[in-house]
Amino acid sequence: NNERFGFLKWGSNAFHNMLVVPPGSGIVHQVNLEYLGRVVFNTDGMLYPDSVVGTDSHTTMIDGLGVAGWGVGGIEAEATMLGQ
Repeated sequence: NNERFGFLKWGSNAFHNMLVVPPGSGIVHQVNLEYLGRVVFNTDGMLYPDSVVGTDSHTTMIDGLGVAGWGVGGIEAEATMLGQ
């Protein structure tokens, strides 16, 4: 896990639109709602929901609170981040 989080930390420093929440901060949907989520975005008069993609099995629970959540497998998430 240290290598994974090292890679993710690098990514969060390299890309301005990537934020990594460190381990031990809580369950992903809870962290998203309490610290990151805006629920609704308003861009030039167009409203659209916040979204989250997570590898936690409870990620989709955030849907009940108005945030569109998708759960994906850990291997698939890492492969996507690496462009595979």
